[in-house]
Amino acid sequence: MRCLLATRLLAVLLAASAAGQGGPVAADGGDSITHEDARNDVRIATGEPGLGRDSRHSVDLTRLTVVPGAEGSTYALRLRRVTTAERFDQYFFLYVETAGDGLPFGFLMLKASDLRGEMVVEGTDDPEGYVSCRVRATVADRRHSLIFTVPSRCTPAGPVTIEMLAYTTPRGRKGGEVVWSRDRVRIPGLVDLHGGAAG
Repeated sequence: MRCLLATRLLAVLLAASAAGQGGPVAADGGDSITHEDARNDVRIATGEPGLGRDSRHSVDLTRLTVVPGAEGSTYALRLRRVTTAERFDQYFFLYVETAGDGLPFGFLMLKASDLRGEMVVEGTDDPEGYVSCRVRATVADRRHSLIFTVPSRCTPAGPVTIEMLAYTTPRGRKGGEVVWSRDRVRIPGLVDLHGGAAG
């Protein structure tokens, strides 16, 4: 399992590097989808004191690569630095929304201080009306990349939009009450995670 994960992480990083230089490439059986985000475009909450400039800019997102696979889709998010400290944390959100009426809709939250999360997809045909899958992220590329895989059963079928957001916020119980900075990256157009780009 560890060898398989290491191989997949390497494939994603190579795909991200190659895509940044010349478009999508094949990785782990599927075409990677990559979007570059402008550097130094973090939105700073100037009215919220309590966190230094460097920490606020740590969530500067620069690239999102998605590699669809038979068992799930792997996401590689590149940013200035994945980091946390006693007083602040980084929150990462993934939104996968079906084109049209928006359902099914997938949502995942991860923290730099706890790289475990749960992908929840609402609006499914399951008896409960939703499905959920545990997700665990890995920090790679000298702490510049956050990588995780969402299982296929928690990946909406058909054309979807993909967006990731990152925030700096207080660590612990007050997390989310204050947002010091935020950035976002969105894959342009629609994507079929069970079959590649959809337009």
